[in-house]
Amino acid sequence: MKILELIKDHALNILLPKTCHCCGRDLPASYKEPLCGECRAGLKEPGPHICGRCGITLPDGGNRCYSCRGGKAAGFKCSLIRSALVFTPETRSLVHNFKYSGHVYLQKFLAEKMCAAFDKIPEFKTVEIICPVPLHAFKHRTRGYNQSALLARMLAHYKNIFYDEKLLARNKNTSAQAKLKKAERIKNVKEAFECRADVKGKIILLIDDVCTTGSTLEACAAALKSAKAKKVYALTLAREE
Repeated sequence: MKILELIKDHALNILLPKTCHCCGRDLPASYKEPLCGECRAGLKEPGPHICGRCGITLPDGGNRCYSCRGGKAAGFKCSLIRSALVFTPETRSLVHNFKYSGHVYLQKFLAEKMCAAFDKIPEFKTVEIICPVPLHAFKHRTRGYNQSALLARMLAHYKNIFYDEKLLARNKNTSAQAKLKKAERIKNVKEAFECRADVKGKIILLIDDVCTTGSTLEACAAALKSAKAKKVYALTLAREE
């Protein structure tokens, strides 16, 4: 069987040569990673010092970033945000290929990164429901899938936690957050989400691909808290800094 699999790998590599998702370097037929060794070394975890609430890296140390300092944190609906990776060029190449180019097979590699991050956060051990940040129906039809849902479903499977893809609905087809400044991002997603299930007293983990300012996660958390969720945490694949 191993010989047949080896022949199959080589045949596929002739038709569809394996290349690094970041630098484009040719990879051996038997190579299982999406990045070459050099680019894989560019994958970086947040830290070593991060904000105790939003998880952004603090270059000069400390416990909280300016936005979460003092009494400000009490106003947030999302109690804790953590990310598996920093949004380096290497991470960006994986996210963009996964999100925009239909390379859904990357979900296993990326979900495993999120699993490793999940295991480091004590608060996540109490999570009862995992749900993804939803896409608007029009965008979902256009893309064909929700990249956050693919990651959330796999994480829920690995961690044996109840998964609900329909817990939240996006009732506004908002502009792309990447093109907006922080204040515009907050306004863009305000009241864009609706909770469509009974979450009273539940502890929920939101999953998204990238966190920049946390505005989308906060808008989702606001909808869940309005529906009486006990706690809302968030885990993303990557964090922009």
